[in-house]
Amino acid sequence: HHGREFRTGKYNIGYFAWETPEFPDAWMPSFDFYDEIWCPSDFTAAALREKSPLPVLTMPHAIAFARPTESTAALRERLGLPIDRFLFLTLFDLNSYAERKNPRGAIEAFRQAVLASETFAKQATLVVKVQNVAGNEADFAALQAGVRDLPDTVLLTETLSRADVYALEAACDCFVSLHRSEGFGLAVAECMYLGKPVIVTDWSATAEYVTAENGCP
Repeated sequence: HHGREFRTGKYNIGYFAWETPEFPDAWMPSFDFYDEIWCPSDFTAAALREKSPLPVLTMPHAIAFARPTESTAALRERLGLPIDRFLFLTLFDLNSYAERKNPRGAIEAFRQAVLASETFAKQATLVVKVQNVAGNEADFAALQAGVRDLPDTVLLTETLSRADVYALEAACDCFVSLHRSEGFGLAVAECMYLGKPVIVTDWSATAEYVTAENGCP
């Protein structure tokens, strides 16, 4: 796309984010353009080292951003969220594989908590933020069907600015990611940066920084 001159006479580094234990053979030609590869986690780096002819280094994301200055109540009002409930947030992009992000796991866990405690049912709400409904209508319809018996569930579908994603994370009380695999887990790390408790699958990249001391793996 950029042409050969874009790379000529330079030391070129590729930043590869990959989210499962095996790097695809079909992507092997990608290595031809670089001198070394950086990855966001040891999990991703291990997958690439199995096949990479180049040095592979772990260079995690640095999580730093301006924390929202609005009060929690103001954030919730602006984002259309319940003011007086304990909010569990899960989010994912419908263009990503839903089976990997596993929103159904978060929904089922919430359903079990609701069934187990009448108090929980009255005080807690699940917020599901999705993106790219267009082109993924069947997946979104399945998601809607999955929360039909949880009438208080909030489904957010609009595309948010990066600042408003941070605002959404700040407005909620707990982040849930019952993923089947993550290459890093940006939303998990962002919520931890905001001081939120996180409930996370204890496997893949998130296991490198979410421990029993700082979260709920």
